[in-house]
Amino acid sequence: MAPPQYSDLGKCARDVFGNGYHFGLFKLNCKSKTSSGVEFNAGGSAVHESSKVNASLESKYRVKEYGEYS
Repeated sequence: MAPPQYSDLGKCARDVFGNGYHFGLFKLNCKSKTSSGVEFNAGGSAVHESSKVNASLESKYRVKEYGEYS
């Protein structure tokens, strides 16, 4: 087994502070499922500097005779 490259040694530490963190951008994702099998996925994001907001809502349900619908 070859030793790791020097550039890979700090990658995990950089990823802690770099991946998934967007300064000035707020994100929210929510997933829920009811007892009858209806699934809801809601998400949104807001840019602090421009005050722009983007949101989405998705719902899915299953009918055993016909398959999956959304």
